[in-house]
Amino acid sequence: FDTCMCREFFRAFADNAGVTLHLRAPYGDNSHHIAEALFKAFGRVVMTFRGLAEYAADLGVNIGMEGAAGHCCYDVKTLKRAVKVINMPNVQVIFDIYNYLDASNHERYLEILDEGLDAFAGKIRVFHIKDYVFEEGKVKQVPPGTGLFDFDAILSRIKAYDKDAYLVLEGTTGENILPCIKFIRDKWNSIR
Repeated sequence: FDTCMCREFFRAFADNAGVTLHLRAPYGDNSHHIAEALFKAFGRVVMTFRGLAEYAADLGVNIGMEGAAGHCCYDVKTLKRAVKVINMPNVQVIFDIYNYLDASNHERYLEILDEGLDAFAGKIRVFHIKDYVFEEGKVKQVPPGTGLFDFDAILSRIKAYDKDAYLVLEGTTGENILPCIKFIRDKWNSIR
């Protein structure tokens, strides 16, 4: 086959599957072998993630996918695409607003939450609860209630999405645990 069509194949696949796809062959002289390597690598990634979901389904287990800035599912859209490609009912979402924040978007955290709640309707099983401050041009995690998040707005949205949502304090440690649990519980219970 004509190896110059590889680029068009992968472009068409990505467009029709609604995924972001990055393939690169860092070395090689023979275009046939380079194309073969790209097809094998792509297939292995898809099979690995799909295989994990299928194995979990056979065990009656759900698996959770979580996005984060700086990773392959770096925003809500890319995580949504990954969930779509895997296309298994047991693939659920762990949603963590903080994970998507960086210097360019941290003030739009409620928009990111709204985008996630809309994108993953019925698929979010766990919400990681954190807070943040913005120092020296960087987003820094802090215990809930001690940073910039508006928890009245965040928890109201989450409770409207799922009144029985699982909220997990990720990254909160030591003496901060009990005050943060009380803070989140009091906020949650005050929402009608």
